[in-house]
Amino acid sequence: MKTKNIFIYISLTLLAAFALTGCPQSPGEPEEPVTFTETLYEKYVEHYGDYGPLETWLYDSDGELEEYATFVYNGSNQNTEVWIYTDDQVLDDTTLVSKILYTYTGDDLTGGELYNKSGGILVKDTYYTATYNPQGNYLTYLEKDGTDTVIENRSCTYDGTGEYYDTETYYSDEGATDKIEEYQCTYDVTDPWKYVMENHYIKIGADPDDPDYPNMDYQEYVRNLTYTYTWDSSDHMYLQSDFDDETGDMILAIMYTFEGDNRKTRSYFNQDGKLMLYRTYQYDATDFLIEIRYYNYNNSAGNELITRETFSLYTDGGNDMYEKKTYIYNYASRSRGSLDSGSSRVRIVRPECSHFFRE
Repeated sequence: MKTKNIFIYISLTLLAAFALTGCPQSPGEPEEPVTFTETLYEKYVEHYGDYGPLETWLYDSDGELEEYATFVYNGSNQNTEVWIYTDDQVLDDTTLVSKILYTYTGDDLTGGELYNKSGGILVKDTYYTATYNPQGNYLTYLEKDGTDTVIENRSCTYDGTGEYYDTETYYSDEGATDKIEEYQCTYDVTDPWKYVMENHYIKIGADPDDPDYPNMDYQEYVRNLTYTYTWDSSDHMYLQSDFDDETGDMILAIMYTFEGDNRKTRSYFNQDGKLMLYRTYQYDATDFLIEIRYYNYNNSAGNELITRETFSLYTDGGNDMYEKKTYIYNYASRSRGSLDSGSSRVRIVRPECSHFFRE
C-alpha cells in the first residue's frame, strides 16, 4: 500500500534524476530558430473600472472586430449582465449575439445564465446554480444545458475552518448517485494551507451510443492518480509530480522557478524525465506580467517558440485599459500552429474548482 512518504521519496528521486541526467531545472531562455515568421493571432482589449470590466473588444489577425461586450453592475458593484455584439457602434438586435445574466445572494454568485442567438432570437444555452458556506467557498454547483441535461454537477467539503477543501466530487447525474471523479487533499501539518498531496479518482466510461459498445473490451474502468506538491523555503509550490496508483510510475512532472514572488519558468517533463514543453514569464519594473512565451521541446525540428502572449496597461481618453495580444509562429519545418478561439472570449463566470489544477 502506498503512503505519503513513498510519494515524497519519489519526488525527491525525480529531482535528483534531473540533476544527474542534465535535465534543466532552471534552463535559460531557449534560442529561437532563425527561419520563422510571427503572426498576430488575435487582440483582446478591455476598458475596466474599480469593480471589473466595463467593455471589451476582440479583434482577429486582420484587425477586424469580432466581438464587443458591455458589462452592467448593480448597486452593490456586482456584475449582473453582459451583452455581446458583433459591432461596437450599432448595439441592437441585429448585432447582438449573446447575453449572460448573473444572480447573487449577498456576496455570493449563486446563478448564471448564458443565452446565444439561434434562429434570430436569444435562446438559453446553459445555466447554473451554486451554494456556498459562510466563508464564501462553494458547496454545490449544478450546470445544465437548455434542455435541462446535466453538464456538470460537483460538490465540495472543507476542513473545520471552512477555508481549505477536503474532498471535491463530480457526478454525472443531478441526484449525485453516479460519481465520476473525485479529489481528496492532504495538507502540511505545520502550515494547514499548504497542500502537499491530492488523490484523484476517475471513472472512465465508453460511449453507450457507439455501435461497438456491447463488444468493447471495457465499458467502464476506474483510474487512480496521486499528485504530490513540493514547496521551497519561500513558500512557492515549485514541483508537481503525478503518479499512477496502479503501477507507482511517475506520469509527468511540472516544475517552476521563481524570482522573488514572480514565476519565471514552467517546465513540463514526461515520465522519462524528458523536457517536453517550456514557458518563460517576463515582468516590468512594477512586477506586472508583460509577456509569456510557450516553447515546444518535443518537435522534430528542435526547440521552437510556438506561442507568445503580451500584456499591457495604458490609458485612453482617461479610461483605464488592458490589452492582450496573442502571436503564433510559422517555421520552415512545419506549418503555422493554430489556436482554438471558440465562439466568444467573454466566458460565463462560475465558482472555481477547489482542486489544485496546474496550468
